[in-house]
Amino acid sequence: GIFSYRTLLSIHLRMQIAVRKAGGMIHGIQFCPHHPDAGCYCRKPAPGMLKKAAVKYGIDLPRSYFVGDSAKDILAGHAADCTTILVQSGTNPDKVSEQLRQSGTTPSFVAPGLWEAVDIILRHGFRGT
Repeated sequence: GIFSYRTLLSIHLRMQIAVRKAGGMIHGIQFCPHHPDAGCYCRKPAPGMLKKAAVKYGIDLPRSYFVGDSAKDILAGHAADCTTILVQSGTNPDKVSEQLRQSGTTPSFVAPGLWEAVDIILRHGFRGT
């Protein structure tokens, strides 16, 4: 209900074009269309979207990293048994840290931004290898 489905598709298209221009590729995009109060299994912090993507793309979640800038991201990553990286370039890192503290959850790693998160992944490799 924040914006229309058409607007969401437009955002996704612009993101895919920008990533492709930078030499990358997005294989797929997952999103939850349900209202936050719906209690669905796909809305973070539930792991439904991650598990669906794992089946669709053959992702081994226990050997994967989940990078996010919110407490819900880190909780979803843990619920899917991923290694989690909290990037602090989000809107309010102090609030996120407090939410995680209250939930009793800590990210596997903390990074100032996405580049540093990539560095962590490259340094530590995949779990189980």
